[in-house]
Amino acid sequence: MLRFRSLHVTAWVLVAMVLLLLPVPYAQARPLKGDVNGDGRVDLGDVILTLRIAVGLTTANQEQLDAADVSPYPGVGRIVGDGLVQVSDAVRLLRFVVGLLPLGEITGEALVYVGSERCATCHSSAHQDEAKSGHPNKLRKVIDGQPPKYPFSEVPSPPEGYTWQDITYVIGGYGWKARFLDKKGYIITGAKAQYNLATKSWVAYEADKAPGTKPYDCGECHTTGWKKTGPDGPHQDNLPGI
Repeated sequence: MLRFRSLHVTAWVLVAMVLLLLPVPYAQARPLKGDVNGDGRVDLGDVILTLRIAVGLTTANQEQLDAADVSPYPGVGRIVGDGLVQVSDAVRLLRFVVGLLPLGEITGEALVYVGSERCATCHSSAHQDEAKSGHPNKLRKVIDGQPPKYPFSEVPSPPEGYTWQDITYVIGGYGWKARFLDKKGYIITGAKAQYNLATKSWVAYEADKAPGTKPYDCGECHTTGWKKTGPDGPHQDNLPGI
């Protein structure tokens, strides 16, 4: 065990020595976390430069110091920047470069959903497949009283007693079932409130609940990019039921 540990430490020392001896690409420094050499990206060059700064082989300007300081401040979670540039910052950048840390752990910014259209610019084939799946059809808006269009299915009508003008959104409607949100964004309940596509029949959905009392709070688990808010909102489309 002792021999194994000695070899392990020796290997890390050799890696550090190689990194220190590698040439460092320089460009105009930018105040971007992780982009220590200012070339517009975070890569091995930034790892090398951060390590050299940490051990005193390179004198950095303030922008480079700010960019290299990527360790979380103690006791405050993901906020990046503890005011020091140390070997731990270089290690953290190296972990990002090799894919062991997400970008948000370097920049301190929360990761956000940018939307399927943005993803399609690089992943067009996957986007086309996703567009034909049920995922983007989880919650479909009714616009100008016209029912949503689905790639492989159809919801013939809203529940009995309602018109499409009374419906703000359709939940689902692709492959399995459809439920409906009323004018205030509440899920319509009743003896025939859910349409099952496979059998083309209407069935009960929480018939014991009075109309206008069942909020739509399913998005947290079933919708990408959902932002949860409190009972006072803000609400999607200013509908109190969502």
